[in-house]
Amino acid sequence: YDGNELLSRKPVTAKMNTRINSDDLTIFFEKNDLKIKDIPLQFNGKFNFEPNGYTLNLSLLSVMEKEFLSARLKMIQGKALYVAAKATASVDLERWSVAFGYRGGILKGMYDLSLMADGYYETGPVKVGRRGEVDTVVVSIPKFELLTKITGGYFKYHDLPQAISNISFDLNAKCPDHNYKNLTVQLDKLRAGFLNNTIEGRFALKDFESMTLEADLNGGCDLGELKEAIPMDSLDLAGRLDLKVNVSGSYLPEEKKFPVTTANILWKDGLVKSGYYPNAIEKISMAMEVKNSSGRMDDLEITIDPFNFSFEGKPFTLTARVAHLADVRYDIQSKGVLDLG
Repeated sequence: YDGNELLSRKPVTAKMNTRINSDDLTIFFEKNDLKIKDIPLQFNGKFNFEPNGYTLNLSLLSVMEKEFLSARLKMIQGKALYVAAKATASVDLERWSVAFGYRGGILKGMYDLSLMADGYYETGPVKVGRRGEVDTVVVSIPKFELLTKITGGYFKYHDLPQAISNISFDLNAKCPDHNYKNLTVQLDKLRAGFLNNTIEGRFALKDFESMTLEADLNGGCDLGELKEAIPMDSLDLAGRLDLKVNVSGSYLPEEKKFPVTTANILWKDGLVKSGYYPNAIEKISMAMEVKNSSGRMDDLEITIDPFNFSFEGKPFTLTARVAHLADVRYDIQSKGVLDLG
């Protein structure tokens, strides 16, 4: 479809009953029973054109042993797009990826989903800035609630030796009305790793209006091993990167608010080499700390001590301390040669 291959060399059995009204091109999907490899699918619905767009009603069901997928979708495209959707699922990603011929790699794990949505997606003109310039923005989204999680996740690119494993997360996102600024997102139990490299944490955004953030992120990675699990094209990286981030509070620059923050990033024995130049930036070391203990912008302090590297045999070093962002104070010292060409 549109140049994209949906199924190839997969066993399909189907009993389908579809009617088309040739007067108005209304399509009735009356009864459709399919089996793709070992996954059964049933769907029915209706599609018809309207004076200003179209209407689509579709129901989908798949049940096998402990796995299931149930979904209902209604879309009305007129001056704005109306969407009503309800879906629940608990599926084995490996079974479904094999059945539909996913070629990106090997995918495993259990995926659970619960979704409800109802309302209009609409954009419109608003005046912004002091000059009152007109811009097109989102003025309405469907109210929705989404709960989804992955447990026992595993992904391996076919052409790479290592897999990303132990993937898990719980995601809860919702908007109680049609104002996207009231959207909340909560990501818990985030975890993934390969070889001896891991990342874990959580993240929450309470709403866009107050920009209230909660986050904990911990990770450590040998950057030289990334290319064994993730395609890096012509980019080479090396060194040990460790990070620990804790954030809690609102980010409102106009009110001089910044989340209470403790963040430490440490990079040792680093190297970066791209495909655009024959030599690498090497001997990279960086220690960066970000602190804010009160939640006020004027209490934010950023320290880099040191940031060192060597390029074309010429060393460069920098130390910096930046504080009081409402009335910036800084102390920066650097020494070395940079050949910008």
